[in-house]
Amino acid sequence: MNVSSWIFLLFSLILVIGTYLPFTPKSHWFFRIFDFLRLQLLAIKVLLLAIGLVFIHNPEVTIILCYAAIAVAIVAELIIIAPYLPYKAKATGAGQVKLISVNVLQSNDQYQKLIALVEQQQPDILLTVETNKDWEKAMEKFEKDYPFSRKIARENTYGMHFYTKLKVIDCQVFFFLTEERPAIKVEMETEDHNRFIFWGLHPPPPSPSEETTAKKKDGELMVAAKLIHDCRQPSIVAGDFNNVCWSGIARLFAKVSGLTDARIGRGLYSTFPVKPAIMRYPIDLLYHSAEVTINQMGTLDSIESDHLPFYAHFSVNSSVTEPPNEMDEALEEEANEIIQSGIREQREEDR
Repeated sequence: MNVSSWIFLLFSLILVIGTYLPFTPKSHWFFRIFDFLRLQLLAIKVLLLAIGLVFIHNPEVTIILCYAAIAVAIVAELIIIAPYLPYKAKATGAGQVKLISVNVLQSNDQYQKLIALVEQQQPDILLTVETNKDWEKAMEKFEKDYPFSRKIARENTYGMHFYTKLKVIDCQVFFFLTEERPAIKVEMETEDHNRFIFWGLHPPPPSPSEETTAKKKDGELMVAAKLIHDCRQPSIVAGDFNNVCWSGIARLFAKVSGLTDARIGRGLYSTFPVKPAIMRYPIDLLYHSAEVTINQMGTLDSIESDHLPFYAHFSVNSSVTEPPNEMDEALEEEANEIIQSGIREQREEDR
């Protein structure tokens, strides 16, 4: 083979292997990063296959096998992404409740951008993450319009602030694996007296600069999923999951909690990173129970964070839900193993 064929072979192997690495049980960030970049790698695979077919003449058997492997990898990527393409009919009505969930980027000092966005959109529920004391002070302006707020300022990029215009029945703050990372659970009531539970989550990301593995993130998501499963009220969950919607752990979160990923059949609505836009993928996620109808959802204008604000308009159709089904023993065991793995890694870090 000539040099160009060897280069083609090398790139093909990297891309094909990368397609399947996230399916392994490994939690190291290197194995998970290929899950985040499926959209971009799909485009590269299509381009690489086209280049090979056009420019490599009289290919040897090895190159032909590469063509086949790339084609299979493209089909695999499409199967993974297809459920999140917009095929559902849009729900009618504007939705009773407006929600905005946004990672503000702690180091971002463009506070007025968020303030202007909230004043323009007038959400009924606002969840912010990565909000520290400086952000808390800037967001004091919201208090005249939002009678209820819960402030959990942190300087470690895991601060969380919650504001709502709705009637609040109860509010609890959870620390699943460590007191450094809060999660919030708020029971509220809509204007037509339907009660529901809102959960705000922000687990840590697997990355070379933060967490070497995804064990703590996965563990926190499974703790939340089990708590949500035991709720007997309509539920909606939002936040920066640091996890793409099509990943294995995201699907497991939906299965354990009994909730539905709001993006299924509606669109990808990628939120991170803001720039370059071509690299975006969806990690600010939204899940809901059967009693909650998502009427609208999407992204909003940049507030100079590295995440785009995510919004949803939804309706709560009932105050009660069916008692949760008994969790499958194998499913519960899998969730518990993930939780224990996260706890062990957190304890090792805390030593």
